[in-house]
Amino acid sequence: MTFVPSRVLVRAVSALTAMAALLALGMGCGDDDSGDEGDSEARQEFIAQADRICGEGDAEIDAAGQKFSSRRPDDVAGLVSMIIVPGQREQLEQLKRLEPPEGDEEAWSEFLDTYELGVDQLEDAPGQVTNGEAFNTILEARNIARDYGMEACARGASA
Repeated sequence: MTFVPSRVLVRAVSALTAMAALLALGMGCGDDDSGDEGDSEARQEFIAQADRICGEGDAEIDAAGQKFSSRRPDDVAGLVSMIIVPGQREQLEQLKRLEPPEGDEEAWSEFLDTYELGVDQLEDAPGQVTNGEAFNTILEARNIARDYGMEACARGASA
């Protein structure tokens, strides 16, 4: 007998992983017109560090989500509260430890604040994995990450 997860659970896991990424790193305001090579290199290294955190965290969330889904295929709220929210919080804590390049502090803070708000909202309303206020806030954080130049943080997990 082959396990086939419900469509709702598959969509929830996919949305959660996407949220993780968006949360994981969003800065949407950096302006890199200075032409200074040092600034550009510092930003690229910062982006690489953040994307590494998001990529590794999303992979962990995806793996745990797949295991959870195989045992409890219709428990979306359980998946969100037991796997997604804790995974996102861990990513967020790791991202908070990064020191943004000079001049990018405000953009980084905006991303972190938006990401954290989305995780808080998701924790309060786990059913908002695929729509609702939490979902929209997480998408906003992902857009901030994308605008800043992040890839993994803008993409999210892909369960």
